[in-house]
Amino acid sequence: MERTNLIGMSHLYEERLQEGSLPSSLDSLRNSINWPINPDTQNLHIAAYFGEADYGTRNPSDIHKGIDLQVSPGTPVLCPERAEVIYIDTVDTRNVHTIYLWGEKSKVAYIICHLKPYSWPREFHKRSSIYPEGSVIAEEGDLLGSVGTWPVKLKKNLWIPEDAELVYGRNYDHLHFEVSYQPKGFSSEDKFWLKAFNPLLLLKRL
Repeated sequence: MERTNLIGMSHLYEERLQEGSLPSSLDSLRNSINWPINPDTQNLHIAAYFGEADYGTRNPSDIHKGIDLQVSPGTPVLCPERAEVIYIDTVDTRNVHTIYLWGEKSKVAYIICHLKPYSWPREFHKRSSIYPEGSVIAEEGDLLGSVGTWPVKLKKNLWIPEDAELVYGRNYDHLHFEVSYQPKGFSSEDKFWLKAFNPLLLLKRL
């Protein structure tokens, strides 16, 4: 049954679904991991896809390494699988923060960006400095926080799908979701963006 809650660029989902390649070690997990935003969320907009010019700028040199899920600020962000909470970056000057996870089953590094500051559970606070002692685990489906308010409006000359503009105007509150296969664990020395792949290959089919 067609999802009536999806708007805008989301209509490209089927044709963008199979782009790129999934690491062979993850074949058994293809289209099995939960979305970080509930797919039933009203007016969910898959605004930017993997490997294209960033929706926020449409600059051809700014190639997108994940997907952008445009939703209302405050929308809950959920843990895709049981994962270790590696690090929370709280120094972004745009007043939106990033959480890094490492999936226990998939061995995938999840980079989840643009969270509302300190919206995550209290026990995650100790992860705001990289690689502190101890371990913090988030279970599949656990609340990771909520989508923050994006401080920059989309430029007036940037084309926006009519139905998305009707709902969100020129605001671009969104969650950036990026995945990278890291079988040996999450290391600060790894250039995880070089190993990024299309998240749609891993996420459950809509």
